[in-house]
Amino acid sequence: MRRRSATALIGGGQRRPIVLKGDLASTPLPEILRQLADGAATGCLHLTDAAGETAQVFLRGGRVYAVVAPGKRPQLGARLVSSGALGPEALAEALEAQRTELQGWRLGELLVHLGYVDQPVVEDFVNEQVRASLSDLLPWRHATWKFRVNQKTREDVAPPVEVETLLAEIDSRLDELAEIDQAVHGPDAVPLLSAADTARSETEIDADAWSLLCKVDGVRTVSELARECGFTMYEGSQVVFNLVEAGLLEIQEPDVLDAAAFLAEASAAVDSAEEMAPTEVASRLVSALGGGLGVPTQREEPLHALALHTDDDEVTGSISRVSEALSALLGPATASDDVFGAPVHRPPTITPEPAPEVDPKKAERDRRAAARRARDAEELAAAQAELEAAKAADEARFEEIHGEDHVAEVVDLSSVRAAAEEERLAAEKAREEEARLAEEARLAEEARLAEEARLAEEAEAAEQARLAE
Repeated sequence: MRRRSATALIGGGQRRPIVLKGDLASTPLPEILRQLADGAATGCLHLTDAAGETAQVFLRGGRVYAVVAPGKRPQLGARLVSSGALGPEALAEALEAQRTELQGWRLGELLVHLGYVDQPVVEDFVNEQVRASLSDLLPWRHATWKFRVNQKTREDVAPPVEVETLLAEIDSRLDELAEIDQAVHGPDAVPLLSAADTARSETEIDADAWSLLCKVDGVRTVSELARECGFTMYEGSQVVFNLVEAGLLEIQEPDVLDAAAFLAEASAAVDSAEEMAPTEVASRLVSALGGGLGVPTQREEPLHALALHTDDDEVTGSISRVSEALSALLGPATASDDVFGAPVHRPPTITPEPAPEVDPKKAERDRRAAARRARDAEELAAAQAELEAAKAADEARFEEIHGEDHVAEVVDLSSVRAAAEEERLAAEKAREEEARLAEEARLAEEARLAEEARLAEEAEAAEQARLAE
């Protein structure tokens, strides 16, 4: 497939969008992005994989400022409300303004414009979204791409990022996530509240960790917890890893026996047993059954050099030792003479250890705290579900009016910020003027009172002088 060089994107001066095409099999996505960066390209890179999934990467001047990838993505509102940075009422008011007065505005820039959230908080969220979305696109190999010059989307509050910086950060994140997965065991692992008292007393929990910890129920996976808290998979894995390291969470690995490996080993053992003496066979069986599965044996004998010929007593003793190990594992033999009858499994009786004494007051406090956290989580989930439902309805109505391909008008954020700054300065100047006028009125009132006091003193002095005459 013939492809045009990305350097042809610059200096053409055409008003119609220029489309470049290719496939990721011949040119990987990182190389395409580097070519676009070298050409200081402005436009949208469209990707379509073999299954029909689509994605877009928006660039301005060769730098990435927005990425749209398939799949569910963390919601800014859920992230801010879950961490306590934004109240549900403020989020509802911002969403109402978004669907009425400021249609087309992104939620992040709207929250900053309204003063509900500081700009660095939203910038961090948007930057993380760009990196997480692009991380999901980098493994694509069987996909086609096309680049439309000058196609734009509305910019969020975060500034564009250099391609090389973005790719280097993603490589570092993938390495770190691989190390974290060794402890967290991937996105499908289920965290549990730690039953052991291993948490350090000086452990400090930030708002993100606390929001995830309150949602741990022993059922939801790492990916589900991350999505409900508004985290990316990278952020959610980091939070779970830190809580595991702090002793507050644990991830129980299933102790599953690999049947194929067990059968292969057993087959190999049977094949090799034909060439072993009875004593060695018995010793290995007893060792495997007694040591590997925790079955107690009556004695442990060292393994001596094997003789080429064994007598009947040695064979009898070997069979006896194997029988003892099998009986300890499977229970006594059945009463039936049928050698194929299933044995009755009678595991050894295990005496449970006495449960530690629990302080009733502490147990009651823990129960109340757990109930309070559960109520808070239910209220938050209900509020978030209501907000998401309202947002989905508004988006459907907006698409019905404007069409699915509608692109919001691009607004220069610098002019918006300048206008907001002018409004702030004007309001500040008005407050200063009001304070100045109030001060002048106060001084005039003091002067009037002082003059009245002076006139009263003069009148009193004149009256006293008249009476003295």
